[in-house]
Amino acid sequence: MATATTTTSHNQVGASFTNFPVLKIDPRDVFGSWKSFLKKFSLALKYQVIAAGKTTVTAEDGTATTTDNFTEDMKVLALLNSVGDEGLRILESQGIEYDKPDLTYDQALEALKNHYGREESLNIRVHKFVHAHQISSEDSRDYLRRVEHLSRSISVFKCEHHPDLNITDPAQVTAANTLGDRVREILALTAVVNGIRDAKLRKELMAKENLKWATLCKIVTARGSADDSSAKLDRPPSQRESLIPAENIKQEVAYSRYRSNSRNSRYRSSSRNRERSYSRGRYDSRNRNSRYDSYHSIRSSNDRNSSQHSRYPSSRRDSSPYFDNRGRNSSYQD
Repeated sequence: MATATTTTSHNQVGASFTNFPVLKIDPRDVFGSWKSFLKKFSLALKYQVIAAGKTTVTAEDGTATTTDNFTEDMKVLALLNSVGDEGLRILESQGIEYDKPDLTYDQALEALKNHYGREESLNIRVHKFVHAHQISSEDSRDYLRRVEHLSRSISVFKCEHHPDLNITDPAQVTAANTLGDRVREILALTAVVNGIRDAKLRKELMAKENLKWATLCKIVTARGSADDSSAKLDRPPSQRESLIPAENIKQEVAYSRYRSNSRNSRYRSSSRNRERSYSRGRYDSRNRNSRYDSYHSIRSSNDRNSSQHSRYPSSRRDSSPYFDNRGRNSSYQD
């Protein structure tokens, strides 16, 4: 009779489907949506298996068997819950009854892959990679990563894509994959340099001999960071102040040789208010006096202008440039 001994490498947790992603298919990119969902689901499943821990069962003869607490049935239920109604309809259309107890996780996943695995052909992927160029609204760093992603989507650079070579030695497989990756980097580097929009940067890159992919990534990344910094500094001063963190702005602090308390603060505030009231009163009085002086100076000027009408005869007023065509002083306004 076997004796069960439970050991867990992590704290046991109950099965929960809240951490698993939900399948959302974009009709414009079915394969991309499915691929993104599958990556997130695999990570969530791996975390759930590790968090649930393991169970070790020791038999009478001393042999030990270790199993995951997150069982195969739990994996199936997690997958069916994540794919939703659309995924269940796809399984039904392929003749798979998802409510049967003998349904395995691999069977359900393979059926979904057969439907959503609409991967682009090799011809389309090579065409996108060869004709890649930077669009007007695309950052140079984003363009660099896009070209790298397109180059890695082409599987011809891997040894596994050529089974007719009959390379079985692990060292030879590693050497062939290294050579293929080097060829991929050269083609990706050429695509980036030829397709970049900045003519000055393109000439600078073309002038470099034996340019490596790592060096290209550093140059493009540094140039993009420099452009971002320059754009921030080119802003008007009113907008440039917002770039300073709030915690770095020095606040005006009232210092006193006396110990800070409520009484001293009250006396300081009252004295400051009296000084402000006095300064405001002086400013108001100066404004009143200046308005009074301006008013009387205008009246005096008007009186002088009116007296000039009687001083000069009408014939002289009409011929003099000092007066307008109506016989009035041009500096006088009604």
